[in-house]
Amino acid sequence: MGPAADWKRVLATLAPAFTERAATYDNTDEFVAENYADMRAARLFSALVPRELGGSGLAYSEACVLIRGLAMGLDPIVHVRTANGSQEASAEAK
Repeated sequence: MGPAADWKRVLATLAPAFTERAATYDNTDEFVAENYADMRAARLFSALVPRELGGSGLAYSEACVLIRGLAMGLDPIVHVRTANGSQEASAEAK
C-alpha cells in the first residue's frame, strides 16, 4: 500500500474528530491544540518530506487532496481564528 492509501486512512480518522471539536473551539475561542497534536501524531507535517529524509514521500497532488479533505470537514470560522490568531477576524467572518 502506497503513501496515498495511508493518507486516506489518516483523513478518515482526523476529519471526523476535527469536525466534532470545531463547535467547541468556536464557542470557547480556544486554540486547536488537540487537532495539532493529532496531526503531529499522524505525521501530517512531514507528509511531503521524501522518505529518504524521514518523511512520508507523499506527492504534492496527493497532499492537496488530503488537506482539502481535512478543510472540508471543518468550520471556516475555526480556520480564520487559527490562521489569523485574532478574535476580530473570526467576528467578521460570522
